[in-house]
Amino acid sequence: MPPPPARSYANRTTCPVRPCKRPAPLPSPFLGYHPQLALRPFPAAVRCTSVNAAIVHGLPGPYRLHDGDLVSIGCDASVDSWAGDATVSFAAGTPSPANPVDPKLMETTRQALEAGVTAAVVGARVGDSAHTVGRDRTDAPISRR
Repeated sequence: MPPPPARSYANRTTCPVRPCKRPAPLPSPFLGYHPQLALRPFPAAVRCTSVNAAIVHGLPGPYRLHDGDLVSIGCDASVDSWAGDATVSFAAGTPSPANPVDPKLMETTRQALEAGVTAAVVGARVGDSAHTVGRDRTDAPISRR
């Protein structure tokens, strides 16, 4: 059986997605992105590769995934002056009683997503939606493995 995958993919400088009519991978739009309030530029091509307790913006490391790990992968794309991103979360391999994915965590994140989408209305700022996602979730009954 091969070893579980490492999270080193995020070290790459290009994403291996090959859009129609493009012969080569596109450079990551967020590698080196440096917002004003950040201490340093973002060092990875895949914007978010978060595992278990890492909430967002996980960085590459030597950790190898195990059955039941909660994995969230965020992908980004940009075209001209437009940028967008999407994230998917899933259990790696097969969760087991020894290493289950916390259903309360999954439900809390689903509720946070719904709240953020509901807050994304014409005239609102992105920060309004982000605040709504985080509000009332810091005390959610989730495990912190």
